Amino acid sequence: MYGLCFHGKAKEIMVAHNHNISKILNTSTFLLPWEHKIIRNAFDKETVDSLLEVLHTVDWNNVSKDRFAEGIQAKFISQDFVELLPPSLAKDVLQELNGWATHELLLQHYNIDYSTGYEASLVFDWCQPNGSNDKHNDTGPRKDTLTLQYYLQIDDETRTLHLDDFDTRATSGDAVIFKSTPQAMHSFKAGKGNRFSLRLRIGTNILNQKIIQNKSNSKVGVLIDCKDMESNSLHELLEVNLGAVTYRNLIQNGFTNIVTFREREDYESARDLLKEHGVERILMVFAGATVDETTLARVYAAKHITAPIDNDEVLRQFVVFDTSDSDFDIVGDYLGNVKDKITHADMMDLGIALLHPDDESIDFLGEISEYMIPSTALEHKLSEYDKELAGIIKQRVGKIQYGEV
Repeated sequence: MYGLCFHGKAKEIMVAHNHNISKILNTSTFLLPWEHKIIRNAFDKETVDSLLEVLHTVDWNNVSKDRFAEGIQAKFISQDFVELLPPSLAKDVLQELNGWATHELLLQHYNIDYSTGYEASLVFDWCQPNGSNDKHNDTGPRKDTLTLQYYLQIDDETRTLHLDDFDTRATSGDAVIFKSTPQAMHSFKAGKGNRFSLRLRIGTNILNQKIIQNKSNSKVGVLIDCKDMESNSLHELLEVNLGAVTYRNLIQNGFTNIVTFREREDYESARDLLKEHGVERILMVFAGATVDETTLARVYAAKHITAPIDNDEVLRQFVVFDTSDSDFDIVGDYLGNVKDKITHADMMDLGIALLHPDDESIDFLGEISEYMIPSTALEHKLSEYDKELAGIIKQRVGKIQYGEV
């Protein structure tokens, strides 16, 4: 028995001759340990064999290895790669799964807003005998993530996918699909033989300076600055990951009208977007910042251009300002052109807690970026003040509910 489930029939849509995506849509959703679908015999044996034949043509010596786990490689399947394949069942499936029609159908089925745009990646996964993946989620540098994994060959039945401690028993021809949340932890272990699969991952963009997210009629808006801090994190887009955490935390604490940006030149266009929407006051925070239930009221009450200052230097933590007077320098001498107008306030005066990525905090923030609660062992390099902030951040991230927003 796989746990509680509810049934929801999707409209029957024939997408391809050999692989009917409606089989996925019409499969029951199980609720334990968290929402997922297991599609038995998603591919018949002929289709599996055809896909394995294509997989074995890949030159794996020229495929990059996983940065987080040994013994795992993923071959990106581009449209060009598919077009060069001779006609086959595999080609039909790969064309379908690489198509926007399939992507949007799945996004709509899971009620995922993709107005900010989305990215999709289709890969062949090869997990060697030593390849394992400890408990993790698929949140990443995205607002919402949908993972669809087809299993083509698992030589060792002890290496099947586990959702928390639940064994899916998904084997050759089966598929598993789920919308990632911080709680959607899954894993598989090392063992004998090989483990081959086909994975489609669709992620909606958290980073889009041209879109107001969680839009409302409020006169307050937020800019999340996901500036690349050039850290040594294994996460290539650590600041974007952290920006997604900040986004969820802000929404849970009553904030709306949120715009994310990364490049310095995008500040003005992001600010103007909020201004044109009718926003009169902006809280700008850096990726990874968390707030509490009092922050919104404190932003309303703060004076125009409130920011932290230390030894005549404006700290890159947060700033509250009115859109009517917001021509700031954020490159070089940060806010230097308005320093004489700034009212000083510490982060915690507004209920804000933030750690910037550096050598001392990078491991701690790497786990925070995945909505995981770091152990105190990852705080040993932090100052006493930063340890206090780390404790606050852990409490807040632990409370994030990753529901519809």
